[in-house]
Amino acid sequence: MNPKPDPDVLAAKMRRRLERAFPVDRDGGGSDRPGRFGQALLLLAIGFALGYWWASH
Repeated sequence: MNPKPDPDVLAAKMRRRLERAFPVDRDGGGSDRPGRFGQALLLLAIGFALGYWWASH
């Protein structure tokens, strides 16, 4: 069995993963193109709508 992971290490990994997924604008200038966060929200909304449509038929 694996030893129980240290919560601090887990938190650091999650923070790194979040920062990689949702890059912070350090210069404060917003881009026109939606970032990965916007793409994920869009895909989630499309998937939810398709699932809802499929379940209601």
